[in-house]
Amino acid sequence: MNPVQKTDLPVLFPMPAQQTTVALDRAFPKDQAALLKLGFLPQDMQDKWFIYFEKDVLHFHRSWTGYCIYQVSFTQEGDALRMTQALVNRDPEQYQETSAERDRQNISQVIDAFLLRRE
Repeated sequence: MNPVQKTDLPVLFPMPAQQTTVALDRAFPKDQAALLKLGFLPQDMQDKWFIYFEKDVLHFHRSWTGYCIYQVSFTQEGDALRMTQALVNRDPEQYQETSAERDRQNISQVIDAFLLRRE
């Protein structure tokens, strides 16, 4: 299986100037790290995310609009990866969430549902 590339979705918008940084700390062992690096290409309308991994950053875009919602940074720990922080979209016209805690939860939920469900 080939990793998803940012060019796989025709229209992607960059992270807007209105953003915040959220601290994260979750480790992914080698097998899960490999799944993260594959990303996620939406197959139907219910798949609301387009996700790709580039230069130790996992990019989360809304598949319908192309808006960048999260950019999650990782550090390499041997064969494993650890989330360290996320840039989070705070443009109210693109993303309405304002709670850093809910963003932390959502990032993990999206990773579990869309990237790790292939385990």
